[in-house]
Amino acid sequence: MTAPLVIGPYHGGEIPPSLTVIFDDSAGNPISLTGFTATFSYRSYGGPWITRTAQVDADQVLNKGQVHYTWVAADFSVSGYFEAAMLVSGGS
Repeated sequence: MTAPLVIGPYHGGEIPPSLTVIFDDSAGNPISLTGFTATFSYRSYGGPWITRTAQVDADQVLNKGQVHYTWVAADFSVSGYFEAAMLVSGGS
């Protein structure tokens, strides 16, 4: 699991730009995520975790290690600070 991201504050209904997270190895080099799937989990502080599908970048040669999540209006039905984590699993 990646370290939690602190995002916000945002107003109810506000949609921030898409998130891109790059997964690196211990030397700081992006790792290939070919064959991996990704999820994005978030919550307002103290609230329940919500998990959505994220997208591993299809081009793992030019965009190695990149995973994207595009927000939707339902993600921000309340105002305040949020915490989140991008997760990948699988692989070859």
